[in-house]
Amino acid sequence: MVFQCQDLDDLKDQLGKAGDKLVVIDFYAMWCGPCKMIAPKIEEMEAAMQNVVFLKVDVDEAEDAAQEYNITAMPTFILIKNKNKVSVQDLTLVELEPSWQKIQPVFMSVNFSGCGLDGRQPR
Repeated sequence: MVFQCQDLDDLKDQLGKAGDKLVVIDFYAMWCGPCKMIAPKIEEMEAAMQNVVFLKVDVDEAEDAAQEYNITAMPTFILIKNKNKVSVQDLTLVELEPSWQKIQPVFMSVNFSGCGLDGRQPR
């Protein structure tokens, strides 16, 4: 099961525990339709990919973590390597294989247009 970070301190603790593994942080909101659509896929990837750490952050519950990473739309996925934010271009093919081949199609298959321009739906 993907670890649910309660706040920024909890997230930082989990990033420290991840060591040099690739970390995928899923910033989501309970009211976000696309977040709900991709959640089972994230769980499947977490179970299948032992060399990648998956973390979830509810932006409404862990506002400090969302603010730290400047999250304005949900879902937002941040990649971390050695406690540093990285882009896919920053990772070598050795680090991405076979993990990225499994992750990329999942992100490409979900329509993220349901959360509005800034990622927040009216409540």
